[in-house]
Amino acid sequence: MGEPRPFIRILHLGNTANVPRTLANYQKQMGHAARVIAVQTDAFKGEADEILSGSGPLGWNLAMRRLRVEWQEIEAIHVHGGIWLSQLYYYRLRARARKSAWVVHLHGSETRSGKGLHHLRLADAILCSTPDLRRFVPAAQWLPNPVGVPDEIPSRTAGDRTVIGHFPSDRRVKGTDHILDALVEVFGPPEERVQEAPRTLRWSWKEVDFLLADGVSHATVLRLIETCDAVVDHLSTLGPVGLVSLEAMARGRAALSSYDTSAYPADCPVIPLTFANVHKLLGEIVADRQGIMSAGRAGRTYVQRHHSPNEIARKSISIYQATSLTRTDHARDEFSMR
Repeated sequence: MGEPRPFIRILHLGNTANVPRTLANYQKQMGHAARVIAVQTDAFKGEADEILSGSGPLGWNLAMRRLRVEWQEIEAIHVHGGIWLSQLYYYRLRARARKSAWVVHLHGSETRSGKGLHHLRLADAILCSTPDLRRFVPAAQWLPNPVGVPDEIPSRTAGDRTVIGHFPSDRRVKGTDHILDALVEVFGPPEERVQEAPRTLRWSWKEVDFLLADGVSHATVLRLIETCDAVVDHLSTLGPVGLVSLEAMARGRAALSSYDTSAYPADCPVIPLTFANVHKLLGEIVADRQGIMSAGRAGRTYVQRHHSPNEIARKSISIYQATSLTRTDHARDEFSMR
């Protein structure tokens, strides 16, 4: 088991895709103290321990200045979503928390746009949540997103049709219209179109249902994934295996995505989806139900191997320890931001 790790106080700044909250929860299970402070634009800000009072170039800096934090007592400051050009108050905090390990974690759009790639010299270490992001920041270390795997593969209600799910946060970015156009070209006009909930639509053909839910809660996405045979993450030029793919595979569902296969481990079973093969691939997965079930089982094994929340939390602690200038043992008291 190795030597016990010293108690560490950790502050997560930002709650991008709820990854910081998940990571903090498992760090706390290890016996560390972890807090999450979200920004107002975080989709999962409600899951954080605190939300910054201001946003925008001036509002963010003022809100950070007003935070009541004992910076000198924090051993690890974990910044999520990169650092933006206007976030100058980080220099002040870096000076106040000289002995802390400073980690900047890149998650996606802020990296591809370049908006979050400023002031990175403040970081002791740079992490990325998906390995394709290293094409923008080669020095970044991949810390896989933590994803729990249910004890059993959730069963799906039996039916004649294959059910393909798609759960975009942004339909334009995820290529939703291209996916729908491809379905119509392969299977013809849909026989039925049903509004199952305010943001959930089902298109039905003789052979396949396409379940589309955009902008719904994480809990809703997980529930809907379990009604599907396969999930299309995105049809795009983005490059990542997203959280939707990982959540689908964790539940034994096949995942299709336009990801950079060269950036991922050789055992990644996500089915590569491209603009060139989308028509052929949609027809193949509908015709081969056993094949997509096999892909789902392989995906579950992949998530267990590479995305175990316990292992990711342990790895994060090792990164903090490797980058910190000093380490001091602390009593296991409550972590106070007062």
